[in-house]
Amino acid sequence: MNLTESAPPSLPPHSNRQVTGPGPIAKSGLARTERRLVALIPALGIVATLGGVAAAGDDQLTAYLILGLGIIATALLVVLARNWSARAQVHEQTVNSALDQLRRGLAEQEALWRQNPALLFRTDAGGVWTQVNEALAQTLRTPAPDLLGGAWWGRLDRHDQAALSVGWQEALSQRTPFVGQCRYLTPEGEKLWLEVAIAPLADAPGFSGSLVAIDRQRALARTITELEEQRDHVLDALNAAFFDWNVSEAQVRLSRQWLKILGGAPEACTLSARELESLTHPEDRGAIHAQAVAAMNGATPFYHVEHRVRNNQGQWLWIESHGKVVARDPDGSARRMIGYNLEISSRKRLEAALRDAEAHHAQVLDDMSEVLFRTDATGNWTYLNATWTELTGHAVDESLGRPMQHFVHPEDRPEMVHLLRALTEGKLLEIRHEIRAAGKDGFDRWLELRMRPLKDGEGGLLGAAGSMHDVTDRHRGELELRRAKESAESANRVKTDFLANVSHEIRTPLHGIVGMTELLLEGPLDETQREHLQLIRGSSNTLLRTLNEVLDFSRIEAGKMGIELGEFNLSQALQQVSKSHALTAARKGLVLRLKVAPEVPEALTGDAKRLEQVLDHLLDNAVKFTTKGEIELAVQVRAELSERVMLEFVVRDTGSGFSGQQRDTLFNAFSHAARSGDMKKSGVGLGLAICKRLAEMMGGEVWAESAPGRGSTFHFTARFYRPNPLVGRAMALPATSVREQPKPSHSTGLSILLVEDDELNQKVAASVLRSLGHYPTAVGNGADAIVAWETTRYDLVIMDLQLPLMGGIEAARYIRAKEAARGGHQPIIAMTAHAESDFRTRCQEVAIDDFLVKPVEKDTLAAAVDRAAALLQAPRGEPVRRNPAHATLDLEGARARINNDEAMFRKILELFRLGYEQPLSRCRAAVAQGDGQALALAAHNLKGMAGNIGANALRAAASQLERQAREARRETFGEGFKALELALAEVLPEVDRELAPDHLNAAAS
Repeated sequence: MNLTESAPPSLPPHSNRQVTGPGPIAKSGLARTERRLVALIPALGIVATLGGVAAAGDDQLTAYLILGLGIIATALLVVLARNWSARAQVHEQTVNSALDQLRRGLAEQEALWRQNPALLFRTDAGGVWTQVNEALAQTLRTPAPDLLGGAWWGRLDRHDQAALSVGWQEALSQRTPFVGQCRYLTPEGEKLWLEVAIAPLADAPGFSGSLVAIDRQRALARTITELEEQRDHVLDALNAAFFDWNVSEAQVRLSRQWLKILGGAPEACTLSARELESLTHPEDRGAIHAQAVAAMNGATPFYHVEHRVRNNQGQWLWIESHGKVVARDPDGSARRMIGYNLEISSRKRLEAALRDAEAHHAQVLDDMSEVLFRTDATGNWTYLNATWTELTGHAVDESLGRPMQHFVHPEDRPEMVHLLRALTEGKLLEIRHEIRAAGKDGFDRWLELRMRPLKDGEGGLLGAAGSMHDVTDRHRGELELRRAKESAESANRVKTDFLANVSHEIRTPLHGIVGMTELLLEGPLDETQREHLQLIRGSSNTLLRTLNEVLDFSRIEAGKMGIELGEFNLSQALQQVSKSHALTAARKGLVLRLKVAPEVPEALTGDAKRLEQVLDHLLDNAVKFTTKGEIELAVQVRAELSERVMLEFVVRDTGSGFSGQQRDTLFNAFSHAARSGDMKKSGVGLGLAICKRLAEMMGGEVWAESAPGRGSTFHFTARFYRPNPLVGRAMALPATSVREQPKPSHSTGLSILLVEDDELNQKVAASVLRSLGHYPTAVGNGADAIVAWETTRYDLVIMDLQLPLMGGIEAARYIRAKEAARGGHQPIIAMTAHAESDFRTRCQEVAIDDFLVKPVEKDTLAAAVDRAAALLQAPRGEPVRRNPAHATLDLEGARARINNDEAMFRKILELFRLGYEQPLSRCRAAVAQGDGQALALAAHNLKGMAGNIGANALRAAASQLERQAREARRETFGEGFKALELALAEVLPEVDRELAPDHLNAAAS
């Protein structure tokens, strides 16, 4: 509490009063009064006597008597008045003498107060100064009027206020004397040491007191004591001890903290230099002596050394000593040094632990198999671990300070400089690249580089840090693997070519067998002949199925069979695959049931053909090995996400079943599907092996459960996608093609050029075409086909691909080249024994309109001819227009696929214009993230949309990107997507022109 708050807010101005006597003016007034009284008394007596005589009247005796008495009385009064006047003068003289003496005493007291060397003051009850003498004002260096009205307490040092507050508060409240020492602050800020003594006034409510200036030595001692206390507090906080070394006497005075550090009672002590040295670790004495001599000789400004001392428990403590010579003899030799000793054992332990950690860290970094490095902002190395030397032979010391690209192989150096510049400019957040480091021994090492920029808090570039991993062995392995792969691919190509040739050679006569059988079955036959022909047809179908299985397995082994994503209706696919087995099951007296869970979605994106292939084989096995009871195909949802769904297909039968041993080899290649109690084997044992591979390709699996005599259950799971709404509609619109439109009858009357080198197949195809009402002309090679096409106009060309003199692909390319020059379009159908997708792709490249695989049934051939006939529905006298295959949009072909429905085609174009951005954005995001699966799906969607509108170049670019995504060739994603964007940029203006009102009106008219 600040006691100045007890002072009254204001006091009346103070003035020193002067006590004075009557003075000369007062004396003259009193004398005049006395003289007047003395003169007045006889007059009053005379007046009274005359009054009495007048009152006596004629009575003379009375009058004389009164006159005589009056004279006597007047005389007596005169005498009395003079006597009183004399006594009054005597009294006045006595009073004046006393007053003069009092005045002299008061003046002497005033002079004594004013001139007293003691510092005197008076205060009111609240401690506010009401009177001060000159000595106090001079001592406090403040005029007396400026001191009056203020509290003496408020000008004290704050430390002294805190120390004296309790005593002063008691003196105020209990009116008791108060004595204390304090520092008074002068207006100049100087602190005066004063001793204050205050006592309460006996006849007034205030206090009187005095101040005594303490002598300088005493004040200095007090200041020193306080400084020492402050020093001790600081040393206690630092766990340090003060020392004062008297060099001449070889004595060291240590503060109380020293024994506390050593584990004893905290008190000051004095030790000799030898005693102090005995406490010091022997290994540190030399350093202490060297530092002390250097400081005493003036070689160093300070004495500073870290050493160990032994505490009272015998433990060694680390001490940091810091001192300075503060006094020297006239000859310059040191006489006194002062300083402090700080206990730093904890710091030393931390430093040792840090050194160990750094050494361990450095050892770990050096022992790592990767090169770790840092660079500055200019790209020069600032750190390299020892692995750099192990890998390249370049010493770390020789490499530091040099640019990274200096050690890169000259062929890779330009690309490395470009990457570093992009990283420095902020265009790259990270470098991931493989480089060749030029070894000192001339041997190059392949290193996988990872590098990120280092930045300060404000985003400024400090440098870069990263690692380099030795991948030389991997490159060697990849080189060997590429060679082995090329060798294996070469062997696979030989095998594939062999199988393709075998397939072609088998399918060609098989086509003749099946065709002739079909023709014979249409003619008049007896029952035996019909039965024999049906057996021939059944055996041909079995042979064809076996051939297809061998080719499918070969393509899977060669990695040439892929999953073609497309939107399809699951119910239609299930009906399609079950319909083909329902009749066979009914003939055996079996019931075939289809059970689909309600939550199974209708619209899916996936490979419907491969799905039907797996289910077809599982149902075929179920029908084959079941003699009574029923067969069930059930579909349910196994798992689902927002865009994906995993479906489970279950085929149950009540057949003979199989054992656990048979189940273990059921899905192996060339394993026959024999059941318990039925040792009949059929096929070559590839069907279930193909199912297993196809299930894995569709992201699922296949397994079986069975027991002998209890039937069997085959489970098959596959992953599908939910179609994009816009893309799904665009893909669904053209699904109702000419082939699927119900027609009252097949087209007839077409002139057809049939190009077939096999005589039997030529006769079969010509007979089938004639039976359909067409006019075929047959030639045996591609060269004859060109001559016939040049000399005669044909409505349709049906051409085998493997032909003598000129192949079917070359012949089709020649026809398309001629069309590009003179206009028109010749419908071409490829009918070949080659079922590989490569041949389909090659046919698409030369714009062959349809693709049929031998053997071809009559209905299949009739449907293909009907589709080709739709392309010829142009007004007579006008050539059939069709954009060449390399044009931006094949509008006529796209319209023909939807039976020239202009309203539907307009809708397709509008949906493409509205819907292409979503899959394009998904492609862009997938390329940025390196997500091959998402990229394949998005590119597939764009491919389907492009095919709907006849955008051949865009479809080819999307197909290429899809293939790159499925093969996970991430390094090609960027180039493939750029090609896709370029193709799309060419398509959009064409689509906009087709959607323009003027163009639409012209098309409608």
